[in-house]
Amino acid sequence: MSKKNQRNGFYYFMLDFKKREEKNGNKFASLTEIQANAKCSKEWQELSADQKKMYNGRAKKNTQEKKTGLGESVKTLEVREIENQKYETNMREYIDTTIRQDIYTNRIKIISFYFIHVHWYYTKTDMENVVDYIPAEFAVVEFSLSEGVKRCCHEIIKLKIEIGYAREAMEHSDEVHKIEIFQDDEETNYKDVYKKFYDFMTLGDKSMKKLPPLYTTNKMKTVVPCFFQRITDAAGVPADTFDLYSLEYLFGTLMMELNEGFPETGNRTLLAEAELNKGAFDYVQNIGCAYHNKLFDIGNLCCQAIVTQWAYTLCDAFCPILNIKMIEGIHCPDKDVNRKRAGGSLTITYGQTDPNPSIIVPSASSSVSNYKAMGSSSRAPISLSQVLVGVEANLVPNDEDFPEIGSSKFKSRSKKN
Repeated sequence: MSKKNQRNGFYYFMLDFKKREEKNGNKFASLTEIQANAKCSKEWQELSADQKKMYNGRAKKNTQEKKTGLGESVKTLEVREIENQKYETNMREYIDTTIRQDIYTNRIKIISFYFIHVHWYYTKTDMENVVDYIPAEFAVVEFSLSEGVKRCCHEIIKLKIEIGYAREAMEHSDEVHKIEIFQDDEETNYKDVYKKFYDFMTLGDKSMKKLPPLYTTNKMKTVVPCFFQRITDAAGVPADTFDLYSLEYLFGTLMMELNEGFPETGNRTLLAEAELNKGAFDYVQNIGCAYHNKLFDIGNLCCQAIVTQWAYTLCDAFCPILNIKMIEGIHCPDKDVNRKRAGGSLTITYGQTDPNPSIIVPSASSSVSNYKAMGSSSRAPISLSQVLVGVEANLVPNDEDFPEIGSSKFKSRSKKN
């Protein structure tokens, strides 16, 4: 780093000043604006010699460290990468071991899984280019193959939009979740949310030493940790209270372990992601929260609806294999509710040959829309089993990584591309 670009103690004081002021609703477009702020200058001048020495010490330490082109500490990035890889390895080992044991002991039908989804109002990016998602709504569902959707914990987060973020919040609400951003109600207390969340996960058993992991999709892997960070901070509990794992890897592992004919080169994560992205239950009515159901009658933009759809997708895939009778409203939508199956019913019975040689089967890297388009108006959509038979040789041999979803020390923040 050149002397011209070296950061002094005042620079790090400005970062702290910015964080404090933004908590009070004040927003700054740049450090130049903060530098010109009279309040900031006055507070700096009023610092004691020891306080300034602390900031100058931070500057000296960071100047000596190797930096990337974005000003990030190379050492910090290396440590973070090691932690990510360790957490990724632990996640895969946990899922692989747990699923195999539960299948062997025939507990796979009754074991509970917890799925979580979070919507946000807007995002904030700090001076180090780190993105924070301000939560708007969350839902957690407890699910098992034998009992389907068992319980759901849901809440819309009420807060005052910070100055400067209203437009982003309005646009995101209009496009995604439709939650009103200007609310007269009292702001949500994150400590109360933590208690509600923790009680749901433990069923009130305070003696539980380790909570079961929660699963979410790749799209949510940087959003959910921001929610976790807020509620654990508010409750004053360790940041790693909750473990967040990959739903795609869980789904793919179940695919592989419950089907002897699963191709050895099959990418379980990629195939699971394709099935989840089909949106097979997107148009199911009345599975969202009361707020969204009242607005649209279709709650597919609601967190509660989304986690319920994930549960339905897994039931659709594995209940027939395990000879579990599917009950309407628990394992699948009610019969009398209008619904659109975008991708057709999922059938996983590997080892079949393609009954229609004229079907052109795409490679595993094909888009989800290609999966949907494989059927014609005169016949049912092709099943996943047929897809796998046709593309076995083309499947990517290694599972996709599920990065930056590790321990809460670093999982609550994500780098903005």
